[in-house]
Amino acid sequence: MITKRFAYALLMVLNVLIVYSNHFGNDFQFDDAKAIPDNPAIRRPETILRAFVDPNLFSSAPEQRTYRPVTTASLALDYWLGGGLNVFFFHLSTFFWYALQVVLMFLLFERLMDMTDPHPSNFWTALAAAAAFGLHPANAETVNYIIQRGDLYNAVGCIAGLWLFVRYPLQRKFGGYLFPAALAILAKPPALVFPLLLLAYVLLFEQQGVRAGSRWKGAIAAALPATVLACAAAFLLKRMQPATWVPGAASPSLYRLTQPFVALHYFKSFFLPTGLNIDLAWHYVAPLSIQALAGYAFVLSLLAIAFAIGRRRSAKPVTFGIIWFLVTLLPTSLMPLGDVTNDHRMFFCFVGLTLAVFWSLRLALFRLTARLTARPKLVYGSVAALAMLLAMAGIGTRVRNRVWLTKQSLWSDSVAKNPRNPRALSNSGTLAYQQADYQKALDYWERAVTLDPTVASYRTNLIRAAMKLHRNDLAEQCYRSILTTYPSVSAAYTTYADWLGDVGRFDEALLLLDRARQLDRHSEDVKCTRARLITRRDAADRSALFRALDIDRDNRLSTEEMIAAPAVLASLDKNGDGKLTAEEVGTTRVLMRSDPLLRALDANHDGEISPSEIRDAEPELEQLDRGHKGVLEGPDSVPDYVTAAALRVSARLDLNHDGRIEAREWEGMAGDPFRGLLAAADTDSDGDVTLEELTNEIFHRADRDRDGIVTREEMDAAMRSGALGPFFRAG
Repeated sequence: MITKRFAYALLMVLNVLIVYSNHFGNDFQFDDAKAIPDNPAIRRPETILRAFVDPNLFSSAPEQRTYRPVTTASLALDYWLGGGLNVFFFHLSTFFWYALQVVLMFLLFERLMDMTDPHPSNFWTALAAAAAFGLHPANAETVNYIIQRGDLYNAVGCIAGLWLFVRYPLQRKFGGYLFPAALAILAKPPALVFPLLLLAYVLLFEQQGVRAGSRWKGAIAAALPATVLACAAAFLLKRMQPATWVPGAASPSLYRLTQPFVALHYFKSFFLPTGLNIDLAWHYVAPLSIQALAGYAFVLSLLAIAFAIGRRRSAKPVTFGIIWFLVTLLPTSLMPLGDVTNDHRMFFCFVGLTLAVFWSLRLALFRLTARLTARPKLVYGSVAALAMLLAMAGIGTRVRNRVWLTKQSLWSDSVAKNPRNPRALSNSGTLAYQQADYQKALDYWERAVTLDPTVASYRTNLIRAAMKLHRNDLAEQCYRSILTTYPSVSAAYTTYADWLGDVGRFDEALLLLDRARQLDRHSEDVKCTRARLITRRDAADRSALFRALDIDRDNRLSTEEMIAAPAVLASLDKNGDGKLTAEEVGTTRVLMRSDPLLRALDANHDGEISPSEIRDAEPELEQLDRGHKGVLEGPDSVPDYVTAAALRVSARLDLNHDGRIEAREWEGMAGDPFRGLLAAADTDSDGDVTLEELTNEIFHRADRDRDGIVTREEMDAAMRSGALGPFFRAG
């Protein structure tokens, strides 16, 4: 019999493996990001042990950090085994435990069924129940969601602990059955319900024929070690929980009142798993709404059914399954979390529901066929129907696996099923933005803002797309909306000021920063933004040419002004020789190569603007209009951060304005911070620092990740450190 059990269990696992064979390359998704790809902790092998003493290793996001050491350790182990972020090893690890759980469910269900009503068909009923669970499409939401493997660990740990308790009663005194339950609790808190599951089992299956009072005493005594374990674990979890963790529920009371309706949704999804979604985006239901009342009635009905049939020996597995379903939902129902419901939360409770449903079907079939001795066609028809349902479940699971393949496929599915989900729209917009489809991103983010205007990140994302599409009117409208919504948040003023600097409106930007500084006088972000804007303003102000071309003084060059450019340039020719020298346009020959306008006009880069270059001024300026919007503004005409910083240092130290900082100039005037910067910049050791050398050194100091790009954040960090000189740090 052991050989038969092993063979069929292996066959069942192989079928589950075939169904999940298309999921091993699926991408990291949603909350995976902060816990796996963006989490440096899992890249260190020592995290496998350190996770048990440091809860901050769980996630790179402080608000998501929580004490789940087994889960964190498993991720670090997968990273080590895979030699990096090899998603195959993460999925392989999850699937191994999933396969083990399905086998343990088969073993546990068969034993519970035999304890209730011994019959050869129990083997097949238990096998069918475990297979149905293994192939159920709803479980794909947990198996594919790597960071939510904690739900799987909860289930496999509690099942393993209960199976050991049931299978080896004489070994209970050694407490071995507590070990898998303890690991499950340390993987995710919902496993704290293990003592309640154990208590229900003892009451239903081991205290039959005992007086009520004695039955409860015996059951409580049997569950006491597990209760002590759960209490100790709960104390540990509470003590280790980081203060930065944010549950996220806006209204704890409404959250809890909504959970009965959520339980009804889960129950429905067991039989009809349509509408599976990475982000359901449910709202709270009103306490006396139709949905809430339906939820209350459902939970009360389940409890009534469990109580009514609990006295019947033949219905013990049904009662136990219902209790499992309700008890395992308690942790996420009582703890007010940010999301009202998640499809991966169904995983743990479906174990009990599977047992209850399949034993109910077995009872019904026994009644209709006189314990399988009559009406063979009905028996064979039931087997055929079950096989068809399992096949359909497997197909549904493979479909869900394909949905989880990429971020694009997952969020497209989410938006298609709920077009009014602002978070799904926002995430879809982010993916479109990353693919440089800025118009599509703009459309997604506009819809998200319309549906939920209170989320500032939706507006900031909308601004990003608007800027890429050169919709400055829309970008400014969003910034002003953010200021209206958050008038007392300094960051709102800082981000708006940064954008104003990007479009060359420095005076307005600095006024906003003054307000930000009043709100938060110690903000490093405000200081760095101010220093950066002053640097770029100083660099922009050096171009007398731009001021001359900007006839209407609106700080941008319109199409008409670009057409008039040749005439304006000719008027700057003071000596009438037909060409413009660096001095005539208010700069130096060296700095002409750093100013975007001058660099465009001086096509041959000889330091002068020749007559032919003056005549061709209009098309050359139009080439700077990268967005083809008919005007030059922002990044089109203002030097980049690194060049602007180099120009500011040069303006301070290049006393004779010859385009180089000579040794006598910087040794005689600069303080120690500048001496170090300039000495490092002087790569040819001739004692003089050219603008090119200075720019290269500033770029080297600011580009901390060595990716060849200096971001705004990297420039801020360089300013804070004082690596670019004292007046940058002072702001």
